[in-house]
Amino acid sequence: MMESLSWSQGAARSPHRKTRRRARNDRSNELEFLRNKVRQMEEELRVLHLQRLNNLVPATLPSSPAVTLDFSSQMFGFPMSSPAAPPIWDIAARHQRRSERAASENTRLHMVLDTQVSLARRLKSQLGKRIRGHRGPSFVLETETAESLRYGLNTALEELDAVFDTNGLGRLETPSTEARIREAASGMYLDIYVATLLPFDFMTTATAVWNHYRGIGRRRGSLNQNSTLDDESDTVIEEVAVKFTGKSTNADFRVKQAIQRHMEPDRQVVVWVSKAEAVEQQMSAYSKFALVDKGYVVVKRPALLEQGQTPSTLLQICCLISQQMTRGCVLDH
Repeated sequence: MMESLSWSQGAARSPHRKTRRRARNDRSNELEFLRNKVRQMEEELRVLHLQRLNNLVPATLPSSPAVTLDFSSQMFGFPMSSPAAPPIWDIAARHQRRSERAASENTRLHMVLDTQVSLARRLKSQLGKRIRGHRGPSFVLETETAESLRYGLNTALEELDAVFDTNGLGRLETPSTEARIREAASGMYLDIYVATLLPFDFMTTATAVWNHYRGIGRRRGSLNQNSTLDDESDTVIEEVAVKFTGKSTNADFRVKQAIQRHMEPDRQVVVWVSKAEAVEQQMSAYSKFALVDKGYVVVKRPALLEQGQTPSTLLQICCLISQQMTRGCVLDH
């Protein structure tokens, strides 16, 4: 009696266990299907992403269906995407497009470079023609002897009319001041000029100008040498020690200069030439450079002076400065 009862209870419980086992298997199968579906959708998303990035997708090699895609998406109404291109073909296509873009950019840059080189050559040719057509003043000045300084004075006097014609000072009779960088065959130089009217007669102005430039009443404690022939001479040759003091720079210069006066019927001309070389150690920034300075002071009567007007005199001052390398020095590269 007891055995039959226990058997009947076990037989009653067995259908429930089979039902639970079947439900568990169904859930496992469903979970496996969903995993495969996720893999399939990720693969399709990767293919779509590559197709959007690549305008040209190379032909794909035939391949066997993926093992993981056991459950076809067509069973659920999803269209099957074309098999993805192998990664090696994607990389090759990208490299090819990059090479084509680089070649096109190189061609464009070569054309731009050729145009710039051609333009630079034309500008250089035009600049050379302009410099050769207008030589400008000479800044070659030897200061070893008094005769070389006298020769520099003669050269400067010969260039007076050409210099005044270049900067327009010869045609100027109104007060004016200007500074400009100009070109010459020997290089760049600074051209500074001043024109002013003084309320004095011609002889008074001419005498005062010459006394100022030849040094009458000037302290000569800093003069190393003064080769003025006499007080009545129209030529002064001297060597001067000059100290330059700036905010962060101090420098001592040795200046050799010559000054000469020329009296003409309608004007007085004072010409000077000088060369300043720094007295510094070899490591100084000034030790390799020299400044060549030539200048003109013209005193004359104004051409537009009206009758009854107060006597006045036109004073014109012009200074030309060029920077040069000292003898035996070269620029460091």
